[in-house]
Amino acid sequence: MSEKAGRRIFAVLSVLVLLFTMAPILMLFLGAFSADNFFSFPLRNGLSLRWFKAFLTSKEFAASLRVSIVVSLSATAIGVGAGVPTAFAIKRFSFRGRATINTMVMASMTLPRVIWAIALLQFYSTLGILGSYTGLILAHSLLVIPYVVRMVLSSLSFVNPDVENAALSLGATPVETFFQITVPLIAPGVIVSAFFGFVVSFTDSVVAVFISGVRNITFPVRIYAEQRGQGLDLEAVAGSAIIILVIIVAEMVGEKLFKWSRFI
Repeated sequence: MSEKAGRRIFAVLSVLVLLFTMAPILMLFLGAFSADNFFSFPLRNGLSLRWFKAFLTSKEFAASLRVSIVVSLSATAIGVGAGVPTAFAIKRFSFRGRATINTMVMASMTLPRVIWAIALLQFYSTLGILGSYTGLILAHSLLVIPYVVRMVLSSLSFVNPDVENAALSLGATPVETFFQITVPLIAPGVIVSAFFGFVVSFTDSVVAVFISGVRNITFPVRIYAEQRGQGLDLEAVAGSAIIILVIIVAEMVGEKLFKWSRFI
């Protein structure tokens, strides 16, 4: 097989994989514009914005969106606040148990979330914070921290330690060096980790189902409940389309401004 033919085969395979990956999302967007009372493909009665209007005027979805945004922002703030110094310590200092700590921090990225959810359900029930905002925020912060640590570790690999040592030799304290030298240099990685941490928290449904309770229902849990109770609800489909579009646009802007694929 010639090199040119091989490139064509790989190009065709790449396009097929992309289409296979994007087909569900494209169908979701198409369904969101349906004028029908239920999902059908192909569309029977043309296009309409009725389901977007229904979603944007829904009190239930508005309440769940507020819960998700507050929880995700809070969890991201805690995750960044805890994850950045943790990544710095793992990368810059040599101490006993460093590899073990790194492994334990990354555990929630590898273990099934349902296991975390069951463990947190029992633990938070004992503490008396099950079903509360506090419990939900703390649970989601545990999901965010590993992503922050991983991406900040990647960002720190681009920073020459000699720059920090030079600041220390000129009289700067370790704290001044960290905040005035290191943090500005790893800022793109911190921003990327915060964005992905927010998305991980915002889109989680497994942990939230166990922890949120009936008063603090997040947006993904609301959508899940709607689909379980009413089938494929086009109002929820329209809301999902909006969220997906916002995330895709944010990712494109982030890649353009920060080249954040290098931190993943």
